Amino acid sequence: MSKEENKSIVITQDVLKRLLPKEFIKASTGDPSFWQDFDQTLLPALLRAFKEGRVASVETLDRKVINKLSYMNQFEEKLHEKNKDYDKSNIISKAFDNSFSSLSEEYQERIRNVVLKYNDYIGMSKSNAKKILTKHPETKEIFAQTKASLNQFLDIISKEMKQLVDEKIREGDEARIEQRQPEITEETVVITTTRSGGAHLSIANVMKDHLRHHEIPHTTVQESDLVAIDNLKTFVGIHRNEVFNKVSQQSSQKIYAKQLKSLDDCLNQFILDKEANEFRKAIGKSEFIVSTSHHPENVRAVAEGVKRVCFQVCDFGEIPDKLEEIVKTVTEFDLSNIMFFVPSERSTIRMTAEDNILLSPRMGRKPSSSFLRQETALKGDQAKKEEYEKLLMNYEHFARVHRYPVHQAFISNPEVEALNKESEATKQKFGLRNDAKLWVMTMGSQGVGGVLEKYLDQIIDGAIADLRKSAMEQPIDVAILCGRNEGMRVELERYIEKQMREKCPQDDALYDKLRDNVQVKLIGLITPAEVASLGKISDAFLSKPGGGTAAEALFGGFPLLIHREKEQPWEFGNISELKERGAKEVSDEESFYDLAKQASKIQPPNLNHPDACVGYAIGALWSMEQSRKALQKAFE
Repeated sequence: MSKEENKSIVITQDVLKRLLPKEFIKASTGDPSFWQDFDQTLLPALLRAFKEGRVASVETLDRKVINKLSYMNQFEEKLHEKNKDYDKSNIISKAFDNSFSSLSEEYQERIRNVVLKYNDYIGMSKSNAKKILTKHPETKEIFAQTKASLNQFLDIISKEMKQLVDEKIREGDEARIEQRQPEITEETVVITTTRSGGAHLSIANVMKDHLRHHEIPHTTVQESDLVAIDNLKTFVGIHRNEVFNKVSQQSSQKIYAKQLKSLDDCLNQFILDKEANEFRKAIGKSEFIVSTSHHPENVRAVAEGVKRVCFQVCDFGEIPDKLEEIVKTVTEFDLSNIMFFVPSERSTIRMTAEDNILLSPRMGRKPSSSFLRQETALKGDQAKKEEYEKLLMNYEHFARVHRYPVHQAFISNPEVEALNKESEATKQKFGLRNDAKLWVMTMGSQGVGGVLEKYLDQIIDGAIADLRKSAMEQPIDVAILCGRNEGMRVELERYIEKQMREKCPQDDALYDKLRDNVQVKLIGLITPAEVASLGKISDAFLSKPGGGTAAEALFGGFPLLIHREKEQPWEFGNISELKERGAKEVSDEESFYDLAKQASKIQPPNLNHPDACVGYAIGALWSMEQSRKALQKAFE
């Protein structure tokens, strides 16, 4: 096959339909059993073909052949590959050609590399882009000599981006009028969130409650719903937003989930993307965004006229991957209008891998005089010490420590406290026995594939062993919180009965004793106050250590046992925070049953300001609103 023929590959549905197990798309959950005999070698080979530029067209689910998009040049193609924003990529590429064509090829290449890496900060607002381009080591020297070309570059982009953004805002306003939805004004606070994890949604709900309490106009943008049909859905049949939940979380296929997201990025070169423009429509004229989603679209809004974007970090420990580059960029270049709310002083950022320097914020506004930890001494290098001290001061300015935004029910609520005092009433409400130990189990909003079944096996095996030794001191009620995951509830119900029957072969007496002494209640969607009540009266509370669950357990003082997923390092900081408060790690192989019998309540953090759930955000927003009202009154 010639080189030209080699580039003319058409990826048909006959290939694409083999990328997921046949039962997977139709099923309500990502059952791990679907993947047992599934061939996972096709997708990596397909990704190589895309990477090598050998794919000319791709066939959609309805058998329509889509050719690759055309670009003015390779730079525009790389921009679009990175930002999934065709319009903006075209604007930046044209501005580059108009402004820098007289520079040497070496200079052009250096500028291209920096612009490509930091294109999220380039837009109609020029200040942050100018800071980056004039301070970055690759372009600092160039723009010290050619300020005029830089100004021309940013001016062209600013003008054209303003036209694009204004057009999309207008389209969004027209859609809201047609759908009879409230107008989004400059004063409307936009909370952006996602369905990729329960913490993102629960934090957004807490923020909505506080904004409503302070009578601050607000709206929520669910980023997972901005585009009903994305590239993966169009070509493969699964939405990108389902990949984390159904493939990574429920199916425990984390590597394959990453490969599917890489495929979605490749498919972006075949259909004009809608997400960036839909985001512009959704946030409208708002000048203040609070993001629980960690997606880069939120930081792009600052380059497009939003006065402030505040990211709420959803985990303890080191800053998560999605936010890491944003935090480093904001800190290193001292950028404007971007801030981070972090849940503890453990919210650290590793600035450079070679130096192992961790920067940590402090509770107060005054920057600390020393680093959290220096694994490499800086004593002999005064210049480097001063550089890191500046970075530390910047980080402490951008990252403000405030209590994790959990529902008030987990802290102090008359309804919850009354239920806690009358645990008999709470147990009766959920069909639990007053004379039984209560073990509550949850694996987050999506569940973790196959894990709860293993813990149930431990409980059944442990109870059988105790019954045979007449060592069962007290019956056990196991309450499993399934939330909206109806598929998980149905599957667990079948599994429990099957295992109890099979583990008591030809021994009806033992089976009857087991059913009497271990009763499992599968509980659907309940309120935060009810979750808090169950946690506070439980004798053991098992959960994966997601950010939201970790915070709720911390402030509720639950008798917490932590299931640790080794391939989810973003949760390790949550585990450290919980273990310091008395929580115990357990294994789905052998340790749960005995540790659950000995579990004790963890120590909640000391709360000086219980209502400061969103701390700086509410304070800043409330001050903004009061200033506006005062100004309005002065002119009346």
